[in-house]
Amino acid sequence: MKFTLISSALSLVALAQAASASLVDTSNKWPNPENIPVCWQIEELQKLSDFSPKLSVINDLDQLMMMDAEQLVTILSLEPSEENLDKIENERFLFQTILGYEQGTQAIKPYISIYKEKIKEMAINEYHKKTNIRFTGWNDCTEQDKQSTNNIRINIVGLYFGNGKYQVTGAYSGIGQPSTELKGKPTLSITVSPEINEKTELAVKGSVIHELGHALGLQHEHDRVDAQDCKYSKLTEPTISNTPSSYGGNYRYVGPYDSRSVMNYCSDGTELTNGDVQGLQYLYPESTQSKAVKCAINPASNYKETGFNYKGWCNGFKNQNACESAKKQDITLCKWTTSN
Repeated sequence: MKFTLISSALSLVALAQAASASLVDTSNKWPNPENIPVCWQIEELQKLSDFSPKLSVINDLDQLMMMDAEQLVTILSLEPSEENLDKIENERFLFQTILGYEQGTQAIKPYISIYKEKIKEMAINEYHKKTNIRFTGWNDCTEQDKQSTNNIRINIVGLYFGNGKYQVTGAYSGIGQPSTELKGKPTLSITVSPEINEKTELAVKGSVIHELGHALGLQHEHDRVDAQDCKYSKLTEPTISNTPSSYGGNYRYVGPYDSRSVMNYCSDGTELTNGDVQGLQYLYPESTQSKAVKCAINPASNYKETGFNYKGWCNGFKNQNACESAKKQDITLCKWTTSN
């Protein structure tokens, strides 16, 4: 899970640079990585009124955050005993989380179809262009799909964090192919913001690429023993290479530690690094031949100008936007291309 709080003060997310490393889990590998079905399982989350109908009078997180235990006890028609006050105080965070998801998901409902297209595009632009892994389908889940262990079922939700802020994050259940325990449930969740702009799209892209990495078998890079420069590495016990995974396979280090990996909490990367791709190559050697990406002359452009260095013009661009920025006669002079 990678998360970002979206507010007016959020700076642009930096793009990752290439590196060479990965931490992988060999559990539950996909048998046909060139055809991994994806479908949308958009579901309603628990509501605050599900906990108690009396709480339906609270429909705003900012309002709830201003309430003390005594006010909540009164709304719930409980005796204002010390025991009840302590109980409600302990439930406060749960109430806030439930209402935050309820309010946030309601806010993003008008944008679900937009996010479906954007998430699909983000996945294809990274994984399809840099590997031969293919995510297919992208339709709404049927009842049969919901019972399958051979697909990725995506839910899109919102999370209001209070004070005008929404959280962008993601979560994948398990590693690799979903287990039978997940039948009927979404396996991947992307939390988005109702504010769609360059900042929020970059944050969503980072979550999408990160969570699909888990779906393919990539683990958190900052959990490696040699990830000493990342503050998150000190929060849990490190993952040791060549030791059993809790999902039935084994952990493997592929190359040295990658501080820029999209699987690293201490990286703001939104793209697969060379190290991430190498990890996928280790897991799926037949389906992840690395693809060279470069900026080349656009064959569709017939523009000619005396003294213009056409061959040299396209050299040196590091991303698609920069490569295809120059246009003549409404056609880009250069084109971002990939090759096996």
